[in-house]
Amino acid sequence: MDDVGNYMPLDPSALEIRLLSIHLPQAPDNDDDPIHLTLEKASLLQPSRYVALSYTWGDPSQTKEVILNNRRHRVTDNLHSALHQLRAINGRSDAMFESDAGAPLHGNKYWIDAVCIDQSNVSEKNYQVPLMTRIYRGAAEIYVWLGQSNWEIDVFGHYILAESADERAALMPQDELFFLLRCVAFILFKPWWRRLWIIQEFI
Repeated sequence: MDDVGNYMPLDPSALEIRLLSIHLPQAPDNDDDPIHLTLEKASLLQPSRYVALSYTWGDPSQTKEVILNNRRHRVTDNLHSALHQLRAINGRSDAMFESDAGAPLHGNKYWIDAVCIDQSNVSEKNYQVPLMTRIYRGAAEIYVWLGQSNWEIDVFGHYILAESADERAALMPQDELFFLLRCVAFILFKPWWRRLWIIQEFI
């Protein structure tokens, strides 16, 4: 890991935080391209538009590499999956801008605790963690990452978005109620629901 130099100091008196930008792949349409990220400072006293990500860190011993401010950086597997999905979603919407490969996406800036806070800096964490309620309240949107998708989640999502009873019926097996309960149970048993931080992220 080569995290030295990734983090410029924050000014507590200005309520500074860091926001994250996700870059387009170096090779267009290459999902396997390393994830490139950049950080910039912002102040909660001068509101910026950003999206806060709510997720579980996952197993800290299971990590993958990203490129942060042109340096190698490790994130947990679960966060890497979330970043990969965010890049894919924003990349599709960014196509209308005809952006160059490797350029930052024109879309959202993100606040993601594991990356935007220097986890090796105890004094910074002691300053940033009490701000988290304010950070989430100031976000334009909050994205929830429950983890990698599967068949139940995909079908349930299509069911919720279906515009007619016929569309919903086409998605469901014969025992519709049982299947819906199974999907809901699968979602509710995701580790995200057991996080203590949920209270401050959504109140």
